[in-house]
Amino acid sequence: MPGRGTADVVFCLDSSTSMAPSFRSTRDHIMSFVDGLRSEGQSTWDLRFDFVAHSASDLREGIVFRARSIREKALYASMYPPGSNAPRSSLFTSNVGEFRASLDSLEARGDEANLIALDACLDFPWRTTDACHRVIIMLTDEPLETGLMIQEQRDAIPALIDKIHQIGALLFIVGPESAGYHQLAAANRSSYDIVEGGDGLASVDFRAIMNQIGRSVSVSRVNRATVPAKRALFGQDRWGLTDTQEFGGS
Repeated sequence: MPGRGTADVVFCLDSSTSMAPSFRSTRDHIMSFVDGLRSEGQSTWDLRFDFVAHSASDLREGIVFRARSIREKALYASMYPPGSNAPRSSLFTSNVGEFRASLDSLEARGDEANLIALDACLDFPWRTTDACHRVIIMLTDEPLETGLMIQEQRDAIPALIDKIHQIGALLFIVGPESAGYHQLAAANRSSYDIVEGGDGLASVDFRAIMNQIGRSVSVSRVNRATVPAKRALFGQDRWGLTDTQEFGGS
């Protein structure tokens, strides 16, 4: 099966304040998933990993967005340099130790705007679709309806679904009950694991979920991209860089 042994995996990780109680366990479970894919039984897989750890704050001067990846602490600026359609950021690693160390340095703060971060994940420099699975795993403890820029995110869902199809991505959502996430999960080959219990992600059986995701990736066919996808659906390429390496949208 062409591309079966090759995958680029990006975790879209809510790092807002509400995630703080379960943040450590969430990171540990992510590492269990990564270690499992890199285990001897999966040694034939050519894997690259990254994450988009994101949060946002509604300040007097406007909404400020924060996002970082393994190597980029000001991710949006490096992904959307002025006058260029190509990210200048250093994204993806095959080094599990580097991935783990960067996860361990994350801190929870602020609010969330999950679909804006998802759009950034879709804009990553993926390997070509005829040889590689493109996988996004979105982890959050908040429904879309409680974050920032709720209406703007809702309005963008059809365009995000089109973009998921255009780049041939597999999307896995792990989060609470949300009408917006149900709508998003209508994308081809997407799935939505609903978190119950009201304690964020603390009681989630991540091992079972991640094993299920791994099995889904291993048996799926590579889905080739159809047409070039539009970058920066929320206008991230027009945001300005502040003195604190954070980004505001008007």
